[in-house]
Amino acid sequence: MISALRLGGRLADPGEFTLRALRQCKLNLSQAEAIRDLINSQTEAAARQAVRQMRGELSFGFSPLKEGLLGLIVVLESAIELVEDDLPQLQKEQIAESLNNLFVICKVLLDL
Repeated sequence: MISALRLGGRLADPGEFTLRALRQCKLNLSQAEAIRDLINSQTEAAARQAVRQMRGELSFGFSPLKEGLLGLIVVLESAIELVEDDLPQLQKEQIAESLNNLFVICKVLLDL
């Protein structure tokens, strides 16, 4: 290592490798924050939670929520553009059911 420093190399700054991984999309922001949380964890439970977050459990958990919301946005935007009539009752029920399902996903994510 001393030879590398003599040749112009430098020691990495704290968090530099995490920042590089984030910039290169090797990690998402949630995972980068989890690395910080793991370093700063003072209990075993906090360390376990940080490791779960680093594995992307939270990000993967949000994926169905995001997809469901995008699907609802498409339906609602098309209904706004076609303002001839109100939404059919069946479509209203499907939207309500989708919202209830997304609410359940949110509750599960809160328990992670």
